[in-house]
Amino acid sequence: MDFQKDLEDIILKKLNDIGIKVNYDNVSELLLKYLDITFKLVDLTPRKVLYSTELKSKMIDQPYFDVLKIVEEKFEKGEDITPHLSRRVFDPKFRDGLLNERGIKHLHLSNTKKNPQNKFYDSSDYLLMFIHGLNCVCFIDVRPHSESRNNNDPGYPLWVRDELTEIVQKNWPKLLEGIELKDVADVKQYTREEHKRLRDAGATLFSKIGDKVYFPLKIYQTRDYIKILNLISGENKRIKNNPEEIKEIMRKNGITPPSELEFILIDDPSHGLVCLEKNTNCGYSLDIEL
Repeated sequence: MDFQKDLEDIILKKLNDIGIKVNYDNVSELLLKYLDITFKLVDLTPRKVLYSTELKSKMIDQPYFDVLKIVEEKFEKGEDITPHLSRRVFDPKFRDGLLNERGIKHLHLSNTKKNPQNKFYDSSDYLLMFIHGLNCVCFIDVRPHSESRNNNDPGYPLWVRDELTEIVQKNWPKLLEGIELKDVADVKQYTREEHKRLRDAGATLFSKIGDKVYFPLKIYQTRDYIKILNLISGENKRIKNNPEEIKEIMRKNGITPPSELEFILIDDPSHGLVCLEKNTNCGYSLDIEL
């Protein structure tokens, strides 16, 4: 019984299913890279699309309007929008500072490919900035791609401006409640230049928008990483060290235990990670979804 090896196999299969290979030295590093990649993606769940008042007021007759409506339909149907994301989305080394801090993602409003075999659509002159929950996706704004890379723009770059979070705060304040620090009056404020320099160095920062203070969303990923490793390691030890206790629990549930327990870790579509006893085909969920 080796739950860490089972976890490794599960993650590798998931990455293989989406066509990704990563280099890693141990299962801890593999898990961290997997969580980093999936954090940037959007799962295939139908979502209601909501528009900010700011975007509603300007999108009609814009050159990106037709592709925007195509992307809207994909979200509503739960289709894969990965081809519209950045080509770097599968790179664990790529740090998306705006996502890590505020939960805001972006995609390219393009529906053309130079080569039909390409995974991703061509880069677009326009980026859709969005944030999503379990059942909805909120279209924050559409911005020219140039805003993300024009060093001569006094507002440069888009990724370190507060205005996108201000739009979310104004239109959908509940989406930010999960990262709000209560009873905190203030945090250090950085200039855009300082913010960019720290972002480029890999830092994720607390921020103050209006009278609200928010902590980096990336903290949740770190929390999940620690939780998964600790829980799997703990269950592995518990079963190995207390086989008679596990057998007694099985008997109380009407299951005749085998003389030797053979537990494995599996990934169940309905229950997430499950500890399964192979001889009896009985198990229990760890309440973790990868």
